[in-house]
Amino acid sequence: MGNGEGGIDAIYLYVNKKLVRDDTDLNQLKGQQLSIDLVIIQAKNSTSFTEGVFVKFADSTDICLRLSADLSKASKILYKQSLLNVVERFHSIYRNALSYRPTLSISFYYASLGEQIDGKVQTRADGLQAQA
Repeated sequence: MGNGEGGIDAIYLYVNKKLVRDDTDLNQLKGQQLSIDLVIIQAKNSTSFTEGVFVKFADSTDICLRLSADLSKASKILYKQSLLNVVERFHSIYRNALSYRPTLSISFYYASLGEQIDGKVQTRADGLQAQA
């Protein structure tokens, strides 16, 4: 995603194991029991894992993924519209499905050329996992 990605290189939204795209008709999902999966990916071409990735993941999660999040002013300054579009679709689908008790899974993937994970990095990863 480049600049304005908030530490997110790719974000994918799946509903009932099908990718939700820009052209997906969200009306087809209304009134159904949904299984929602949000997959968030950061890939680095560095030889180590860094804490900063998890700080950005946590920040992006707090600013964008909460249903009460305001995706207007600050979010539009911090994040690209393509990222916000996926987040807005997620919010819409999840809100509309709440009365049907949807299942929600948020997965974070961080890839680098590193082979060792520092204790601080693991602690940040564990904290993010507990938050999601």
